[in-house]
Amino acid sequence: MKTRRIDARIVLVFLCATLVGVGTAAAADSASNCRVISGSVETIELGPIFVVLFDEAGFDDEVPVRAIVIPADESADGAAEFVFAEIPEGEYAIRCFQDLNGNETVDFGRFGPTEPTGFYLESPAIGRAPRFDELAFELRADVTDVVIALQ
Repeated sequence: MKTRRIDARIVLVFLCATLVGVGTAAAADSASNCRVISGSVETIELGPIFVVLFDEAGFDDEVPVRAIVIPADESADGAAEFVFAEIPEGEYAIRCFQDLNGNETVDFGRFGPTEPTGFYLESPAIGRAPRFDELAFELRADVTDVVIALQ
């Protein structure tokens, strides 16, 4: 009975090719679970706009998943576009405000925010800050029609 000896280099090349294929498939699977959230912010003021994406874990502590700052000149015509790319599927909320005084935070007075603010979903809260569950939406497919009107 004859046996064939396989060259170690051939085995190594085969293993590397297999591992690259597995890694590529895993990356493709991971990327297929990522989504896009895009839309526009409508405003009548002039100033930078902060669009902030939260998951439930970071909502109360103000720790965003992602944040975008739209420069004032990009909202001069009353609307500004934004895009969050490669967002994993899950549950999120979007809060937005326009920083009129340049301190990079939303300011509050006795009766709530003193700068224009808004949310992706309409908040039912009156006289208090909205909770995550009141603003949350499920991200299972791309969401490309977000319109946030700052008030």
